[in-house]
Amino acid sequence: LFWAGHRQFSLRRLYIEHIETLLGLDLNQTFSQEEYVHALGDSRIGLNIYGFGYDTVRYWELPAHGCMLLAERLPIAVPHNFVDGTSAVFYDDLGELEQKLLYYIERPEETQAIAQAGHEHLKKYHSGTARAKQFLAWLQPYLPTST
Repeated sequence: LFWAGHRQFSLRRLYIEHIETLLGLDLNQTFSQEEYVHALGDSRIGLNIYGFGYDTVRYWELPAHGCMLLAERLPIAVPHNFVDGTSAVFYDDLGELEQKLLYYIERPEETQAIAQAGHEHLKKYHSGTARAKQFLAWLQPYLPTST
């Protein structure tokens, strides 16, 4: 399980402390950039809990590094968002987080399949190239036509 960040925002502290107690983990670690990338790559499940804002970097970097994204369901619209149970796993509250975390810890093959699907989904819809193409497609109706 991978998680890193500040605990003081939103429900993060409560959720992280509960998971640490449940699993006997210490998620209060500081990483160098190299250690951070290595820890992401070694993790099967990455936890995303929004804090000061809803759209966190971790929401995108977990699938980019091949982790299964286990994320708090966002109350914002995300174009081409991940699909729950297919390319990511979402939860709404602490009880559901605990239930899904325990479920996926016991099912590494299913976790890996979702992680791979999330990685492919990210490359297809959320790479710089994909986003540029989406932006240009949205602009197309407003661009002058050549005669």
